[in-house]
This record gives sequence, structure tokens and C-alpha cells, in this order.
Amino acid sequence: MLGYTIKRLLQMVLVLFCVSVIVFLMMSFTGDPVFMVIPIDSTTAEIEQARRLLGLDRSLVSQYFIFL
Repeated sequence: MLGYTIKRLLQMVLVLFCVSVIVFLMMSFTGDPVFMVIPIDSTTAEIEQARRLLGLDRSLVSQYFIFL
């Protein structure tokens, strides 16, 4: 019984990890979220500042851990 429970827990962790990766990738590849937050007539400095505040200037791995 203990072996079955451990096996199911490991499966649950794997499924949760896979679902979180899929959701993160779907959200990150849909477009630049900065343009949803700032006005259209923003300067490039304001766009870069918004990217920094949202953490979009970091690596994809860092963004994933922020997402979690």
C-alpha cells in the first residue's frame, strides 16, 4: 500500500510540473504583455522599465520560477 501511495504522489508531482510548464509556455509565447500594460505612445525607456518591473528581462528559467 505504501508503494502505491508513493507511486501516485510521484505521478502527481510529474503531472503538476508538466501542466505548469505548459501553462507558462502558452502564456509567454502569446505576445509581449508589456503592451497590454502601458499606453501605445510610450517611449522605449518606459517600455524597458515595464519589462524590468515585470521580470521579462530575465532568462526564461528565472521567469518560470517567478511564475511559480
